[in-house]
Amino acid sequence: MSPSALAVTAGPEPDGGARGRAAREIVEAAAAAGLMLATAESLTAGAVVAALVDVPGASRCVAGGAACYTYAAKTAVLGVDADLLAREGAVNATTAVAMARGALAAYDADLAVSTTGVAGPGPDERGVPAGTVHLAVAASPRALMRLHGRGAAGRAAETAVENGADRVVADRADQPASDDTDRAVGNAADRSVGDGDGILAVRELRLPGNRPAVRAASVDAALDLLGTAIAQVTGS
Repeated sequence: MSPSALAVTAGPEPDGGARGRAAREIVEAAAAAGLMLATAESLTAGAVVAALVDVPGASRCVAGGAACYTYAAKTAVLGVDADLLAREGAVNATTAVAMARGALAAYDADLAVSTTGVAGPGPDERGVPAGTVHLAVAASPRALMRLHGRGAAGRAAETAVENGADRVVADRADQPASDDTDRAVGNAADRSVGDGDGILAVRELRLPGNRPAVRAASVDAALDLLGTAIAQVTGS
């Protein structure tokens, strides 16, 4: 097939929906700032990077994305420790952080977002309930230098990174997270990112709905977290 034929049969540009707008804003902001992005996806199976590359011009800032479902793939492609996966499974903050770091290194990116969770129906083999999702964003030394160099705001953000994640959130659709949930999420994040290693955000979600609904909401949350990280790094 000729290049001209390929151009004629290319898919449509993203629509004006919320996800399309979020992806467009991320691509425009990252490209303007010279930031390269990557994803490491288990639960969402590449849907986050797909949303980004649906935006025309995404090649200016999207390095790539890895969809890794099995433990073996997470280890081989993203470098997630096999012993960690055997001991704790894939659906936890520690694994989300390791996946984000792995994508950052694999694609030589500036920011990488990861997704891991249980879409259902029902819990996973370890009993983790359906709707449990963990996200993380990792930043390269290049991105951290930019974040740290913005005077008082940069120093405040640096302190947040060194103390763990700047944003550790338990989201529930129908009620606020309990104190017990807040502590549990915070402890998981502290174990993962307490030594100032470039993790900008860790988020735990408890999502309602069926499998497609959980996956869709996870994509939107990952885009939101990535957009927040870009704004944090650029000061926008």
